Amino acid sequence: QKIIVPWPLSGDYGRIPALVVENQMYWLPMGILVVALGALAVAKYFYPRMAVFGWLFFVAMLGPVLGIVTFMAQSQSSVADRYIYLAWVGPCLMLVIAITQFPKLKNFMIPLLLVWSAVCFTRSHVWTDNNLFFPNMLEYNPDSFVGHTTMGVVDFAAGRFNEAESHFKAATRIMPLNVSPLGNLATLYLEQNRFSDILRDVEPTYDKPEFHEFNKGNKVSISRCARVIARAHLAVGRLSEANRKLCQSLMMTPEDPEARVDYKNFTLDMERRKLPVAPCSPE
Repeated sequence: QKIIVPWPLSGDYGRIPALVVENQMYWLPMGILVVALGALAVAKYFYPRMAVFGWLFFVAMLGPVLGIVTFMAQSQSSVADRYIYLAWVGPCLMLVIAITQFPKLKNFMIPLLLVWSAVCFTRSHVWTDNNLFFPNMLEYNPDSFVGHTTMGVVDFAAGRFNEAESHFKAATRIMPLNVSPLGNLATLYLEQNRFSDILRDVEPTYDKPEFHEFNKGNKVSISRCARVIARAHLAVGRLSEANRKLCQSLMMTPEDPEARVDYKNFTLDMERRKLPVAPCSPE
């Protein structure tokens, strides 16, 4: 659809497989596929080599992201502009060959190329920086997990804490078990010494077994989140809970120097205060 009418364009279309099936959004692409196959069947009588090899190249380059095999980016969108960059070489060569065989096509292609160039020029402006690209993404798709997560990081770095918090919470609503926005929200609270908010908004999700299962491939981020929660417990005087979270962090990432340092500093502090510490080891 975007090849035929490349407007509007976005960095995140939010077209996840579940949404496509639920809203029966597959009828239009199926219709386009039938028309394309019909056009290909007719075209092969005029320029068979172009028709066959051009489309084979197009399909082959898109093969990994057609959804036949699942891939990580499908959790945000099963389609993306970047997937078409290399694959588009095939149809472009087909158009060149068609123009050489049918010179009158120039009368159609020249205006089309001017329109495409204008679209490209307009779209390139959006890629200037994060403050343009990700708001544009959210304008098209207000439920973009990537858009909210990244804008939260951008706003946090710029000191816009209220805006960052809003984005992190929005990302957490979209993907409540994802450690990225939750950990960022915890760090934002810690920066503002909002320890009770960490224990209220972050720890309940962290303690869920499904949270750890969902993020099992990102133990470093889970471990960092555990240490932030531990600092919140320490700040409000819950020493045993702080110790437990620091132990969890150390056991998850025993080779992480930050986890080791944080636990060592905690034990030294407890020794100075002559308070008992439950033993903790990676084993």
